[in-house]
Amino acid sequence: MSIDVSVSTVRGFVVPKDTPDVGAEQIKAALLNSMNPSVCQGFLDSVGLDSNPVVGSQEWGRRIPPCSPR
Repeated sequence: MSIDVSVSTVRGFVVPKDTPDVGAEQIKAALLNSMNPSVCQGFLDSVGLDSNPVVGSQEWGRRIPPCSPR
């Protein structure tokens, strides 16, 4: 059909803005840690999802502009 399209799946977590930095960092570390074991990576691979995007907020901040509509 020659349709030029890009598709992206973005998953993210947020906390209330008044969450102390220490608490937010602990939550972030726990989430990243929980997504790195081989079971999670195996699941992502088994359903055809790229397992490389499991990254922290700074890396996602650099990736968002290229995914934005033109």
